[in-house]
Amino acid sequence: MSGWIGIREARERAGLRLVLLRGFPSPWSQAARAIFEIKRVPFLAVQTASDDPPGSLLEWTGQDGYPVAVYEAERPRAAWAYPWWAYIDGGDLRYASSSSTLLMMETLSVANGAVGATGLFLW
Repeated sequence: MSGWIGIREARERAGLRLVLLRGFPSPWSQAARAIFEIKRVPFLAVQTASDDPPGSLLEWTGQDGYPVAVYEAERPRAAWAYPWWAYIDGGDLRYASSSSTLLMMETLSVANGAVGATGLFLW
């Protein structure tokens, strides 16, 4: 990692771009950054710059949370735990009468996190 770039510039660049929350303590952003650095995966650190228009992260990634990994032209990958934490942190009306699709998505997101953590540990 060699410095920070804004969202506008990151959208024009290739490779792995990691959108992180900067200037505020964020354990998720710090953990994501540390994992890529420990594994020596090259990435561009992206922040919301002062010249980025409001809502630029949402427009680019389809969500407004941090961190987000974007590789080449693939779809942005946000943290798997956001829907689960929304449930734990006070719930959501979606869960009161949830469909089987939503429950399957939640189950798969928890399984994804468990497998990912296990893979990181074993790698």
